[in-house]
Parts: sequence; C-alpha cells; structure tokens
Amino acid sequence: MTAIELPPSGVAQPQLITMRLIGTACVTIGVFLSGFVIAEPAPYEVWLALLIGIWFIIGLKISRGVAPLLVLFLAFNIGGMLSIAQMRALKAGDHLDGPIYIAVSTFLALSSVFYAAIVEDSERRLKLIFNTWVVAALITASLGIFGHVGIGNVIDTDHWRHFYILIGIVWGCGALEQKYQRSLSGREAAP
Repeated sequence: MTAIELPPSGVAQPQLITMRLIGTACVTIGVFLSGFVIAEPAPYEVWLALLIGIWFIIGLKISRGVAPLLVLFLAFNIGGMLSIAQMRALKAGDHLDGPIYIAVSTFLALSSVFYAAIVEDSERRLKLIFNTWVVAALITASLGIFGHVGIGNVIDTDHWRHFYILIGIVWGCGALEQKYQRSLSGREAAP
C-alpha cells in the first residue's frame, strides 16, 4: 500500500509572500515616478537608488542570464571613467560634465540590471511594470501636450531615462526565456 501525500493547505511562507508584494509595490511606485522628472535628482532617482540598495541588502539575485548585462555596463562605465582621466591629462575644458555623466550612466546601468533581475525573478512583475509605465507615459504625455498648447502652465518632462528601463526589461525577458527553455528541455529529458 502506498501513502498519498496531500499538498499542504494554506500558504507555506506568508512572510515571504508579503515581502514580495511589498517589493513589487515599491517597484511599481518607482516605475510610475520615472515619468516625472522636473529637476535633478528626480524623485524616481532617489526612490530607485534606495530601492536598489535595500533590494541588494535583502538579496537581489543576479543570475547567469543577467550577469552579462552587468559586466557590459560596468565595462562601459569603467571606460568612461578612464576617458575622464584622459580629459584631465589633456587639460580639456569643463571637468564637471564628465563625472556627472558617468555617475548618471552608472546609476542608469544599475537600474537596468535591477529591472532585468527582478523581471527574471518573477515574470508576473513584467506586466505590472509595463502597465505602470504606460500609465505614467500617458499622464506625462498629457501634461506635455497641455504645456505645449499653453493649458495650465505645465512643465514638460525628461524622457530619456525610459531607455534604460526598457533595456533592463528586455534583457530580463531574454534571461527568463532562457530559463524557461532550460526547464522545458529538462522535462523532455526526464523519463
């Protein structure tokens, strides 16, 4: 006679699920804030810097699929830092623009890696991120149109940061697809 084991009733780790929901809500707030940039540092930058730091301390997982993105961005930014040293050696003009550019590029690269890692961790976040991004884009586009036609004295927003979010999301989707393909090939090989 064999014993049949029933799956446990209820949630195995309710604290873990609660933390994941809080983390996802914080990411959603960050994505929403990404549309609203009036002055530097933007609320998005402050929020995401805190979020990346906290998530890193708690245990952000950088998988094999996301690690190449991190390495490429680090190489790019290290090259930028070396070029700043060369600019100083050549006694080029304003030295403040270069370090600020590299600092912003490094932050945006880390945010891209962050988005790739969290999308790979839970593919359900991807739809939420895209939907939040669309809502923020619709609101900021509406504000920009209102400002352009002179309704309500609205200030336009800065949109170039969305490119880095998109890189992270696309890279995370690619890593997720590789993970999915590996799991499928593992199932086919099983007897």
